[in-house]
Amino acid sequence: AVELFTLSATQSNAAAEYKLGEYYEFRKKNDTKALEFYRKGAEHGNAIAQCKIGYFYEYGKGGLERNLPVSKEWYLKSASQGLPVGQYHAGMLFKYKESNVKDAEEWFTKAAQQGYSNAFFELGRIEMNEKHNKERASIFFIEALNSTNRANQICILSIQSLVVIAQQFEIKHKDKAIEIYIVLLQYHG
Repeated sequence: AVELFTLSATQSNAAAEYKLGEYYEFRKKNDTKALEFYRKGAEHGNAIAQCKIGYFYEYGKGGLERNLPVSKEWYLKSASQGLPVGQYHAGMLFKYKESNVKDAEEWFTKAAQQGYSNAFFELGRIEMNEKHNKERASIFFIEALNSTNRANQICILSIQSLVVIAQQFEIKHKDKAIEIYIVLLQYHG
């Protein structure tokens, strides 16, 4: 398979270039070589490769210096193509690196509209912490909970979020509140 991807990559196949980047990053543990192929894929318009370049700049991987303005450019290129993970990362950069909740919410909303569970969680956090609307926050937290599998639920949802959800649902939906409390007990005894 690597030979086929390599052949395709020599013909400027953006998807193959991205896949080779993935191969070098995760199989060969060579971020510098991965960056080379991600960059080729990104320059040929592959949205996932563009997101990866943003990530590499954000965290200084592959021999790059950390550079948030360049990271933001790549995330926005990816996000503008409609890639939910790119939209989510753009939102994360706006919210946590630039303290720009308005733009963060816009990108999280776009990712959530495509079912990206982490984006629902971030929208819930905005509702709870920025807008102080626990009822609306609980709706987003429930969406995050429903749009992922059990193994990822606790990774996505913090204890605070689960407690807010359970408290909101105790009044109207006791069965849902009990289910949430059971999830809490299973993972955090």
